[in-house]
Amino acid sequence: MRKAGITVIINPVSHVFMVLIFSLAAQTLLSQEPAANGEDAVSAEALFHAEIPPHGGESPDNSGTAPYRSEETWSMEDYDPFIYYAPEIIKEAPTYKIRSLDGIFPYITQSERSRVMSRLGLRHSFERGRSPVLFPDSNSMIDLLGSVMKKNPTHIIEALAIIPYNEKEIDILDIYNALGRIEKLKLQTFQENSTPVFGDTTRIDNAQRRMAVSDPLPSDTLPFSETMYLRITDRNIGNIFLRGDISLSTYGITYNFTNFADINFLFFRVMRAEMVSVIIYLEPVEEGILIYSVSGLQFPVFFLNLINLNLNINSRVTALLNWITEGLRLEKIISIDQEEVSP
Repeated sequence: MRKAGITVIINPVSHVFMVLIFSLAAQTLLSQEPAANGEDAVSAEALFHAEIPPHGGESPDNSGTAPYRSEETWSMEDYDPFIYYAPEIIKEAPTYKIRSLDGIFPYITQSERSRVMSRLGLRHSFERGRSPVLFPDSNSMIDLLGSVMKKNPTHIIEALAIIPYNEKEIDILDIYNALGRIEKLKLQTFQENSTPVFGDTTRIDNAQRRMAVSDPLPSDTLPFSETMYLRITDRNIGNIFLRGDISLSTYGITYNFTNFADINFLFFRVMRAEMVSVIIYLEPVEEGILIYSVSGLQFPVFFLNLINLNLNINSRVTALLNWITEGLRLEKIISIDQEEVSP
């Protein structure tokens, strides 16, 4: 037994949702099987555009059969029994508005703000049990410190800087390409003697296959998320293997680095895998490119007696900021005369 057919038609302009219900006889015409008399079956499209009796029409010869007339003479009232007017479903997206430094960090003092805008930027390091100085607004959707503190670090480093950009239109894709030049990080040197901070910096295939690979060419598209693997040769510790998870948010881009392998010094394990946390957040703001970073490290006591921790951390934060600055300069989105950060 055949069932009555239902055809749904949506007009994309007027947002009219139309339901046509075909009777059993109409469904027979719509069948793909040949008609009983051998003639070809009528398609749904042909039936819809055929001459259809008007709603409520009567036969002029009182035969009970309504006269047929062309669809051009129909009005929307003829379709009323079969039409459902759907409510508007298109919503207007909120307008993106660029933020300001004061809007994201409303609690910094005027002197701290001056340091953020300077070449050095604002840096603050503290040990476990003490307090940070950088507090993003609770509505800013930025919480790097909370993520870092989950790993219970012994030492935490905060950094905040604004890098003025050129008149080029702001584009997060440029920031993504700027931080893609991992090989350039090894060119950063100590300012006092021009000695490289790192012995080598390179991408590697993955956590299992640690063969060096070249940085990719600048991208034309911005990934929503991405994972990369790095090998950084530190002059004090040796090889450090990092996993970097990149993610986009409403206003900026975040790089979350951690060590996927143990870090050793001589014959001793300095840090277990997954215990390093370095998070860098970048956002175009009114004043320039905002760079906010929070790092957490867990050092054993014996290691602290072997190195000058503050000096070593400061030099690496300096190298990181200079590397980002140079990358942004190559993308031509910051001022050409922007100077490197000095330790």
